[in-house]
Parts: sequence; C-alpha cells; structure tokens
Amino acid sequence: MNLQHLTDKTLLNDTKNLVSKELELTTKILHHLKEIQKRRLFSELRYPSLFAYCIGELGYSEGSAQRRIVASRMLEDIPEIEAKIEGGILSLTNISQANQFFREQSIKTPLEKVVILQQIENLSKDECERKLLQISGNEKQARESKKRISFEKTRVVMIFSTKTMEEIDTVKGLLHKQLDTDELFYLMAKTTAERLVKKKFKVG
Repeated sequence: MNLQHLTDKTLLNDTKNLVSKELELTTKILHHLKEIQKRRLFSELRYPSLFAYCIGELGYSEGSAQRRIVASRMLEDIPEIEAKIEGGILSLTNISQANQFFREQSIKTPLEKVVILQQIENLSKDECERKLLQISGNEKQARESKKRISFEKTRVVMIFSTKTMEEIDTVKGLLHKQLDTDELFYLMAKTTAERLVKKKFKVG
C-alpha cells in the first residue's frame, strides 16, 4: 500500500481513525469468542478448546489467544470494561495481568475487580505490573543467580530497583545503535572499569 500521496494531516487523522476502529473491532471479536464458547462451536471443528480454536483456526499466537479469551470472559462479568477497551483505556495485556492478580489474591466479586481495574487504566504493561504489586503489598520472591551455559556464555538472573531500571532505559534511549543486553552491559562495565582505573592510578 502506497501512502505517499497523503498529506501529513490526513495520514495522522487516518491513523487515529483506524486505531479507533481497531479497538472497536477488538471488542466485537471478544463478544464473538464469548458466544463461540457458549455454543462450544470449536468442538464441531474438532478443537478441544476455545484456546486451541483461536490458535489453529484464527491464527493467533498463544499469548494473543489467551489475552482475548481472558478479556472475553471478564467482559461477561464486568460489561462496563467494553467502553474502556474501545477507548484504549484498558489494554488486553493489562486485563490479563489483572485476571492473574484476581486469582492470586482470591478476588471474586465484580465490585472488587472494578476497583482494581480502575487503578490500572491508561497504564503501560510495566506500570500495571508495578501497580498490582503495590496493591497486593507483596514482593515477588526471586534470587540472583548465574550459571555457565557454554564456554563463552553465562546465564545471569539479576534484581534491579526501579531507579536502576530507569537509568538503564535512559542509556538505551541515548544510544544511536540498538544493543542487546550483553552488549549493553559490556559497554557499561567497560566504561566504568576504564574510569576507575584512571581514577585509581591517576592515568590521563
């Protein structure tokens, strides 16, 4: 599709309208999936579940299928989220995270769920995860570790504070070249080592 003939204003307006239609279409898909589940139509096509149908028949990835199924079920319990999905206020990713949170915290009533959902509106995936952890008052248990996986490589699990992650993201944003995690940390470690050597031995 060649869009070079569009003016800047038209291109921006068209894109915004398409996104709006896309979100509206998403809720329609959720309603269709909900009805297919009720009628168990996937079994007529020899699929054992709605999840398998979404992957095999509709071509969704496992993650995309799961998010849509979760949202379709939540839409049935909490109809008011439909407008928020269409408005881009609640993403399917955040709804999926919230659903996991509801299970972990044994939150069952629609009213309780609505209160939580209101707190994750307009949040990014990372912001949503942080908000849900804040609400729960719990910290996910994790341990730092490292394990040699080849002659030249070591798998490392590290725990960073929000402040550190923000600085890492800043560094990524300032780099002209996109680096993978290994390259980024090598560059940071090398730069720090060079500065420390100069400071310790009064070089240069």
